[in-house]
Amino acid sequence: MKNFVIIVLSTIVVMFGVAQAENYPPTDRDRYEEYFDQKLECGLDIQTSLDMTKQNLHGVQLALERYAVDNYPDHCYPESIDQIVLEQYMQPGLYPNSILGISVENSAMDVPFGWSDIAPGNFTYLKYYDGNGNVEGYVLVAYGVSLEDTMDVTGNGRLDGVIITLGSVSSKYKEEISLPDGVEYEDLRWLFRAHGQEILLNFLYP
Repeated sequence: MKNFVIIVLSTIVVMFGVAQAENYPPTDRDRYEEYFDQKLECGLDIQTSLDMTKQNLHGVQLALERYAVDNYPDHCYPESIDQIVLEQYMQPGLYPNSILGISVENSAMDVPFGWSDIAPGNFTYLKYYDGNGNVEGYVLVAYGVSLEDTMDVTGNGRLDGVIITLGSVSSKYKEEISLPDGVEYEDLRWLFRAHGQEILLNFLYP
């Protein structure tokens, strides 16, 4: 009788757990894993989504450079991505997040730097400020599906989930810096800011 009661109670606990799991709202990770499954069933591969993410990030870079040309010499680049939308350099929503799914609800976003559940298919706008507080340069990084086969853009030995970097690289930075013996320009790091974060990067990385 005692064993029977234990079996019944165990069955109830398992059924309760399954019911709770079914009622639990899906996370972003659940959403894009389900989306990948659907894509694979249709004969589309993940690489297509990654290629689209890279291509779309070039559109953001182009909008930033157009903004800089139109606003020089007051300040080079916008304080936020919202500015290039408000001033009609890009359409609202920027571009569809090809990893989460092609829809208005899944538009790409400027997210905090680093790998997280909201990183896949999105990007980070990292800004470099001059001595007057103006945005003098930037680096855009876009994130892939997972940490696998991605970059360590900070040089700390850990993968960041980044699949592409685009930036406002200018020869003037090389011209203005006198390097000590044994130090290469590619070894230098500048302080970038995004969403209250401070990240050290090289303008030319990778």
